[in-house]
Amino acid sequence: MRRVLLIGLDGLEYDYVVKYHFPVLLQKQHGCVPVPLPDYPVTGLLWAMILTGRENLPTTPLNKNILCRLEDRGIIKLLRKLRITKIIGSSLAKKAISLLVRRGYNMVPVSLRDYNVKTIFDVVTPSIAISFPALNLWPEIGALFAKYSVVESIKREKLRIRLEQELWTIERRKYDEALRVLKDASIGWRLFAVHFFVTDTIPHMYPGDIEKQLQTYRIVELWVEHFLQYTTPEDLVLIVSDHGLKNGLHTDHAFWSVNKDIEPPKKLTDFYHIILEYLGVSSSLS
Repeated sequence: MRRVLLIGLDGLEYDYVVKYHFPVLLQKQHGCVPVPLPDYPVTGLLWAMILTGRENLPTTPLNKNILCRLEDRGIIKLLRKLRITKIIGSSLAKKAISLLVRRGYNMVPVSLRDYNVKTIFDVVTPSIAISFPALNLWPEIGALFAKYSVVESIKREKLRIRLEQELWTIERRKYDEALRVLKDASIGWRLFAVHFFVTDTIPHMYPGDIEKQLQTYRIVELWVEHFLQYTTPEDLVLIVSDHGLKNGLHTDHAFWSVNKDIEPPKKLTDFYHIILEYLGVSSSLS
């Protein structure tokens, strides 16, 4: 049976993967597609485009790159009732969110499903996704980025160390969970996906430190290598990013690689159709 393993590596820089030669990530065929930055907010909306094959998506918090929101209770419920939650983008609001998270408020992922938008995981069944932005991001990821400012971490070493340690802990849990699923032959799936933030966040925290970025890539490449041990010759392995990253700043191209010969994608939304075509699923169902 044909299956697709989709590995999302946030912010993976194509130029570095090629220049410093990461063979497992490069696979049989690789390249990059343009990302229209800064026309699109990053991460949330870009992953939404990848998961839906659509550029004309309805307006959601993802358009403002909001991946998680505070749960609707207490003061947040009151603010929403009074319709004054638009202060969410201010620096004061970010500090307030951080305080509320530390006081026990949970973060709720923003999912396209909440807005009746079908994703590739609704079209292909059975499918499994582990912590994918715009779909089912783990709440602890949202809580982590609410508690700690990546920008502030650049200037404050202690904050940077705490953020880095907690991020790696969550990312390793994703890795462990993905490996558990892949190892278990009794778990049926046609599409399996896992997303990692560490390839984006660490380079943001250490701008200009290429060795730190490459060290992160080496760890993630080892994880991918472990995943591949539990795939079959029939499986399509698709590794994608939403954009690139150099010197702490986003670049206007997204990485892709695949273990088979395919028609090279020309834009982010093509990944969706590549998956459907390989699995023999009609796009009319989406």
